[in-house]
Amino acid sequence: QPQPQPQPQPQSQSGSVTSSQSRQTDSNSDVTADTPSNSPENSHHNHNQKTRSRTRSQDEISETKFKNESPPLEVSLSAKREAVIGEFKWAWNAYKKYAWGHDEVKPISKSHEDSYGMALTMIDSLDTLLLMGLDSDFNECVEWIENNLTFGTQKNINLFETTIRVLGGLLGGHSMSKNEVLKQKAIQLADSMLFAFDTPTGIPLGTLDLSAKKAFNPKWSNGHSTVAEVGSIQMEFDYLSRISGNDIYRKKARKVTLWLEKSLNKTGLFTQFISAENGRLRPGVVTLGARVDSVYEYFLKLWLLSRGRDGLNRVLYEKSMDLILSQLTLRTKSGITFVAERNGNTLLGKMDHLVCFLPGVMALDYSYRKQNKTPYDPNPNPN
Repeated sequence: QPQPQPQPQPQSQSGSVTSSQSRQTDSNSDVTADTPSNSPENSHHNHNQKTRSRTRSQDEISETKFKNESPPLEVSLSAKREAVIGEFKWAWNAYKKYAWGHDEVKPISKSHEDSYGMALTMIDSLDTLLLMGLDSDFNECVEWIENNLTFGTQKNINLFETTIRVLGGLLGGHSMSKNEVLKQKAIQLADSMLFAFDTPTGIPLGTLDLSAKKAFNPKWSNGHSTVAEVGSIQMEFDYLSRISGNDIYRKKARKVTLWLEKSLNKTGLFTQFISAENGRLRPGVVTLGARVDSVYEYFLKLWLLSRGRDGLNRVLYEKSMDLILSQLTLRTKSGITFVAERNGNTLLGKMDHLVCFLPGVMALDYSYRKQNKTPYDPNPNPN
């Protein structure tokens, strides 16, 4: 399809092309206009350049480029769908050929890497395989998982990453297929990580050694847990309790949410780290970016997962949004709205790129309430 027509470049008063344009590559040449004419790599182009007494305008280039191109083709939805599936299969087959059963494929060396030892790519792809109708590939994965995936030897794995990718991947595959193997593996994995919650507050530690059943937080965090990590495991643990009938998973994760509620009520919006010893936030920058972001996302999605019955998470979500809009939301002189950070009482005029999740979360809340005719309640029942 044709590309958008480029904008004309600025010119000087004499009408000559500016330096920024002169550095652009001529469409009929391998060299840029400001390459020295006496350079070795350019010598064979000298005679051509001498004949170019003027620089072609952007309009000329655009006209030449587009005049013989056909109009864009109307592509059916089914054709687009098949194209997407084809691209996925191309990447998936590379994983199968070079990294089957391993965490990641290394495309340049055509080898593999194991950072967790849990077949991350395979488990991450279970629900995608089903969505794309690749049932035979899904069944092949389940067979490998049943015969090869075990938990208990992995070291220095992150609780949060393992929960959202491996536990979440197994649960996502089970939710779409009701495959019993995936449910049992999810139970085994969750059971192998429960010792992480054995702290004075019940707030888990972030790094796990499954072989020694030891948990710790890295030195760079000064012994603190990350707010986003401890606040973004609840959906997976809650859902596992629902399908297993064992409430231990939900209770472990819910206790963390209660500590987050105390922090939100006492200090307002979250900083990046929280103590597993006493449940207090470590002083620092208030941000919706790295190490905080997904906790606000999970407040809403836990309410959605409960089909509107989880009053506590609804309260936490609405209070958070009110504080974000009233304390951190700024607008530039040109009218661009963004969410700032705060250090003490000073607002910092910057927005982490991870904060781009926020409009999507707000839109999800609005669309769900509109579809289910659930009005916004500024004082929801927390029970």
